[in-house]
Amino acid sequence: MPRKRKVDEMEKTFETKKQHFVPRFYLKQFECSTPKHVGCVRLNPYLWIPAADIGGLCQESYFYGEDGRVEKLLREEEQRMAPVLDQGVRAQHFTSEELQEMSLLATVTLSECYRARIGFASASRPRQPTSIGSPDQSPPA
Repeated sequence: MPRKRKVDEMEKTFETKKQHFVPRFYLKQFECSTPKHVGCVRLNPYLWIPAADIGGLCQESYFYGEDGRVEKLLREEEQRMAPVLDQGVRAQHFTSEELQEMSLLATVTLSECYRARIGFASASRPRQPTSIGSPDQSPPA
C-alpha cells in the first residue's frame, strides 16, 4: 500500500522510495547463482561482494523525486523493455545485423544511465543566480 508524505505543502502519494538509476531488469541479466544477486565491487575502500542484492544496488532514495511521476513513467517503459531484453539475452544465435543493433542499444543504454546520473547530480546542486545581460549590470570585461 502506498505511503503518504507531505511534499511542498501538498499531500502527494508515492509508491517507491528506492528508485534505481540502473533498471533492475537490466541488473538481473547478470545474476550469479543466487537469484536477484550480482557480483559487485565497491571501489573506496575496495571490496568484492560476490552476491550483492540487486534491490540495494544502483539506487537512491527518491532519486527521481518524491512525487513519483518520473518513477512511474520509467516503470511503465521498463515493463515494456524488460521482455525484449530477456528474449535477446536468451537467444542462441544472432545475425551480424542483430549484433550491431544490440551493440548500439547497449551503448545508448549505458550513456543514458550515465547522463541521467550526472544530470540529476547537477540539478540537485545549488546554483548562484546570474544576471549577465540584465539592464543594471555592465557586461563582463
